[in-house]
Amino acid sequence: GVTNVGYPQHKTLSLINQSNGVLRYSVELVDDSPDSGTPLRSSTSPTAAEGESFDAAVAGGYDVRSREGRAALQDKPPLAVVAVTASAVFPLLLITDIFCLGLPKQISWQLLGIQQLNKELCSAVTAAELQAQALSDKGSLTNDNAAALLPPFEVDMGVVAAGQVPRSFWVQFSNNGALPLAWELHSYDAPQVELENWVEPARPLTQAEKERAFIIDNKIFDLHPHSGSLQPGQTEQVCFTFNPVREGTYQLPLFLRVKDGKQLQLQLNGRAVAASAQLPLTVRGSQSCVLAPVPLGELEPPLQCYTLRNGGPAPLQYRLDITPLQQLAKQNYGAEVIKYAGGSPLTGEVPVGDVAVFNWLFQPLEAKLYRIALPLSLGPAAPQPLLLRGRGYHPVQHPEEAQPTPEEAAQRWQDWLGFSAASTVTPPSRVLRINQEILDLGVCLPASKTKRLLVLQNAAGVNLEFVWDLAAYEEERRVISGRMSVTPAAGILEPGENLVCQVSFESGLAPQIFSGEIFCYARPEQTPEEVAHEEAMLKGTAGYAS
Repeated sequence: GVTNVGYPQHKTLSLINQSNGVLRYSVELVDDSPDSGTPLRSSTSPTAAEGESFDAAVAGGYDVRSREGRAALQDKPPLAVVAVTASAVFPLLLITDIFCLGLPKQISWQLLGIQQLNKELCSAVTAAELQAQALSDKGSLTNDNAAALLPPFEVDMGVVAAGQVPRSFWVQFSNNGALPLAWELHSYDAPQVELENWVEPARPLTQAEKERAFIIDNKIFDLHPHSGSLQPGQTEQVCFTFNPVREGTYQLPLFLRVKDGKQLQLQLNGRAVAASAQLPLTVRGSQSCVLAPVPLGELEPPLQCYTLRNGGPAPLQYRLDITPLQQLAKQNYGAEVIKYAGGSPLTGEVPVGDVAVFNWLFQPLEAKLYRIALPLSLGPAAPQPLLLRGRGYHPVQHPEEAQPTPEEAAQRWQDWLGFSAASTVTPPSRVLRINQEILDLGVCLPASKTKRLLVLQNAAGVNLEFVWDLAAYEEERRVISGRMSVTPAAGILEPGENLVCQVSFESGLAPQIFSGEIFCYARPEQTPEEVAHEEAMLKGTAGYAS
């Protein structure tokens, strides 16, 4: 069967003598697996009397009671062959879903670096992890030496306004292996026993330890639960919360340990800013756009979009300078290899939670990688480069040369380990639920209509009013070549009610590759008295403003 690495597995093989005499036998175990270096053999030669049964444990070693009997059986062919199979594995923990209010699922997945975490969780246990486990068993493992042994994996909690609404990520842990597992998330700085206020530490704390103690005492990074057990196929939801009490940049090493398995160092990062700060939402700290590869000679290449997201608590003012595109054209015999093709204006403002979308046309002249940096001014900060990258390839290309680059492959969420379009995380605060958070429209023909279905569910105990917001896909914003709509666009859901919504896309004539978000907002249904009171407040505010 399946057993954990490092744990012996014992099975019993029963032999029964059904003849009228005494039988002498020999049991030999040979390891014929292709990964084994040398064959493992064991043999036993006990004697079983007539009508008796003998339980022979095939576990290695020798038990020869009669050399003469073994010699007599040595050249005889076996009368029976028993196939013994075994699989030694580590417990396998994976992250299979994530939810953060107001953030797209792919962005949350990339912010927390789940792709890298899942790859590491699927790899073999390293010597450094075994060394850390040995120190932990002795009780001598601290945050500093654990951080020195285990490489850090950055978990970016993003940017929030200090002292305001915290940001929570709900992460789903799944047991994707064949063995039960136990996991825990902890910091070696956190005391196992709550100390009284008058108790002083045995030695003065370093500056790094003081900063971590401040984070732990004020619960700037908080999570629950801290540990759990999962049977094969089971899942559990873990909530990571970033709740800063004052402005600053915060870091906390946290250790994810799977019993008898992997041990990882998670570097929790978060930044708290003033309520007036203007900041973009970036993944891994850089603004870049990877364009889809285009074959040489393509007369009608598709429009490709870059999305600028507002990641701060205030409206984001921006200005994009496309002057370097003229220099790129001069370097390519006057041809506009990369061209701005509309969408959002080059100068404008992105409201809180909204996006600006810029369309590009990419027509390569050579089979190579093109790069261009455009100055992007965001708020009062100095301009930073927006890096555009696109690859041209020959239409008749060798299969190996047609493989995507690492940057291109990183954009394909379909290939992310553990990622799924289905929505399975159900935090208590999520009163309106949806069956899937990613809707793939596929390849659409020009001037055609594509339809997909979504299911909304009211998980609250009261009626919910809902309304769909097409955001950047509103027709008047002219971001996409076509028209997007949702039916019904608004309505009321009773407690426990499911409603099927139809998403329709009428494609235009210009080819385009796009990816973005639409939103569904919900609130408890208002009574007639509440509606009248709200209208009276609005009228009073309007009258006062005039």
